[in-house]
Amino acid sequence: MKDLTKIINNLDLTKKEDHQLQNKVPPIVKTIVDSLFYQLAYVFPAWKYTWDTEEKIKGAKKEWVKSFFENDINTKEQISLGLKKARSSNTDFLPSCGKFVDWCNPSPEDLGFPSEQKALEQCVTHRNKEKMH
Repeated sequence: MKDLTKIINNLDLTKKEDHQLQNKVPPIVKTIVDSLFYQLAYVFPAWKYTWDTEEKIKGAKKEWVKSFFENDINTKEQISLGLKKARSSNTDFLPSCGKFVDWCNPSPEDLGFPSEQKALEQCVTHRNKEKMH
């Protein structure tokens, strides 16, 4: 009987998962991700230090697509918001896919509302005014 460790080490689940993912990803998503990476390369001039080979770029694209699916990043507006925040970030280096996903999700301020802290301060101020009257 084969050693269980050898069997587990020889399993290549990534390729199987990647193949399944590639079959589920519509061509338009691939086009959008290609365009996104193209734009990210202009926004982050040090991108070449992270993605220095074609293999790394392809791997990154797969992981970013997975991250988008897992975190419900599925609109042009979300990706546009992520790019807007990328352009205002103060770094030359690429964000992780998780950081970019965070940027794609609007904050209260992005929607025209006060921050949580500011909203709390406004509630306390309003409550105190009501007690005085």
